[in-house]
Amino acid sequence: TLLVSAQPATRQTLTIHPLTLQTPTADGWLQALGEQTAAESARDAADCYAAHARWWRAFWQRSWVSVSGGKPEEAKEIANINTGWHAHRYLIACTARGNSPIKFNASIFNVEKYNSKGQPADWVTPDFRNWDGALWFQNQRHIYWPMFAAGDHDQFAPFFKMYRDALPLAEKRTRIYYKHDGAYFPETMHFFGTWYNSGLSGYGGNRKGKELGLADSGWIRYYWQGGIELSAMMLEYYRHTGDEAFVRETLLPIASSIVTFYDQHYKRGADGPPAQGSSLLRQGSGGQAGAAGKIWFSPAQVLETYWDVDNPMPEIAGLRCVIPGLLALPENL
Repeated sequence: TLLVSAQPATRQTLTIHPLTLQTPTADGWLQALGEQTAAESARDAADCYAAHARWWRAFWQRSWVSVSGGKPEEAKEIANINTGWHAHRYLIACTARGNSPIKFNASIFNVEKYNSKGQPADWVTPDFRNWDGALWFQNQRHIYWPMFAAGDHDQFAPFFKMYRDALPLAEKRTRIYYKHDGAYFPETMHFFGTWYNSGLSGYGGNRKGKELGLADSGWIRYYWQGGIELSAMMLEYYRHTGDEAFVRETLLPIASSIVTFYDQHYKRGADGPPAQGSSLLRQGSGGQAGAAGKIWFSPAQVLETYWDVDNPMPEIAGLRCVIPGLLALPENL
């Protein structure tokens, strides 16, 4: 772990070449690393830094917030608003542009924790995270929605890519668990698409004698609403960018599969439970409970908090947003 220079120097240049790649053999990985290192080393460092500076200049000109006015005694609070907005946007931009999406619990900025004596806490290393390594959609969405207002549309790419890459697994999982088409994404999901598998917080590691697809944790058991909100976010992305290739390659495959899941997963009309208090079921049916053709969302839950509910508002409101949004897309799409 100790680097020693061959001779004394006042300036050192250190290049690091990380490679995240799966290869059949170790030799194949080493060969790919060598090729990457050679290609990157051939680039001029000054040109790379100039491109880096250009990107940041364009980023800061894209949008900004500047709050002014107020009483003299409020100057510090006003300055904090300006500083907080730009500091937040800087941290997000540092971590939003890789192959993986932003991690809601510290992103790339994890640090050690120290005790009262100034010693590192053994259990909190730079690799430690509260809430572990999965992505929790209920938290992730709060990072991404504000990007529309800031004009940071390019930073959505890794987030959307993760779900697009995980779609075949999600569709296969649905077919195995529920014997129908479509896809759903659990609220807590690793970037490679599988459930968050950690005891009471997730799917549960010991599945002996348990129903396929039924998570141990009630907090995430039927929390599938993230797929609807993700579809709404993608529709909003198209409205902002007009990117038709994105619609064809990402939005439509995901949103169509999510809508198919909701179309095929739940009972309808008289086959479902009584339509107590459900405006969705009653609408157009003269108030008759369990009207033919109306979906009955059960078993279901509302976000993480309310378990074992019927006809949760996020499903109803979400589909009333997403389905008309899909139908409103141009005919050529």
